[in-house]
Amino acid sequence: MNFMDVQRDLQAQKILKENGLDFTIEKRKLVDQTDVLTNPFDKTLKPTSTPYYALKNMKTNKYIYNCTGSYHVSQTKDLLDLVLKGINEIGQVSVQKGGSINGGKRTFLQLKIAGQSKVGNDDISKYLTVLDSNDGSSAISFGIGDLTASCMNQFFQFYKEAETKIYHSQSMEEKLLDVPNIIYMQMQESFKMIELYNEFQSTSITKDLSHQMVNQLIGIDRTFSKNELEKLEISSRKINTMGKIYSHIDKEINNKGLNLWGLHSGITSYNTHARSVPRRTNGRLESLIMGSAYKDNHKSLEFCKSMLVAN
Repeated sequence: MNFMDVQRDLQAQKILKENGLDFTIEKRKLVDQTDVLTNPFDKTLKPTSTPYYALKNMKTNKYIYNCTGSYHVSQTKDLLDLVLKGINEIGQVSVQKGGSINGGKRTFLQLKIAGQSKVGNDDISKYLTVLDSNDGSSAISFGIGDLTASCMNQFFQFYKEAETKIYHSQSMEEKLLDVPNIIYMQMQESFKMIELYNEFQSTSITKDLSHQMVNQLIGIDRTFSKNELEKLEISSRKINTMGKIYSHIDKEINNKGLNLWGLHSGITSYNTHARSVPRRTNGRLESLIMGSAYKDNHKSLEFCKSMLVAN
């Protein structure tokens, strides 16, 4: 191990410990206890092997997923080592933070791209996000993220293209070697997103468009009469949610202008600061990265992009 490798290893250990990611996942063979349970007095019966395995978090001693023999385990440390190597080759990127989601079933790393971009009067910090699962729910995914300085709104985007995903399969180890290229590709996407935001900022709208946006997200808006809401049996909770969304849209439009950027920022503001999220560590970030907030932020993005085409 050369000096650079030693430095990178020490850096990785520090990042893992500071962000609660200093655990390993072990793949253990499962056995069938049926024979033993049906006749506990027969000492000749032994557990029989099954084709299944369990993944165990060795720090919490909890099993988090059952899988087949073809599932390949990824360790956060190994992934971080490759990420650190990749960003050292590219430059202008540093690890900002990381963490585990839902007891280590998923993990994330946020990589900050140096410098800030401008959208109108807003300073935008750009991130690369690496998301991995330890419960078989998803591939290792690379995406981009933005943080608006004026209101601390967060937005994440992951892409469906195969070249930005690494699956837990036999080819995983080989594909991981391509991490530097994937990081570079995502850096380019982050700059494209800023260009899109600036198009939003320069596209004026009427306030009536906020009704269409809210309806797109929750199926009702303020143009509905009280009788219509009662006829549709809309719950008071959903009506309260509608009020909150409008409140965030109005606030962001007042701050950023009557344009698509203000409208979209209203939705990201609601999802970042007011939406109900899982009550666990990193629950709000979980929702923004892969949950209901993520889905609604993307509905907002696509809606605003459609308005660009319409204009």
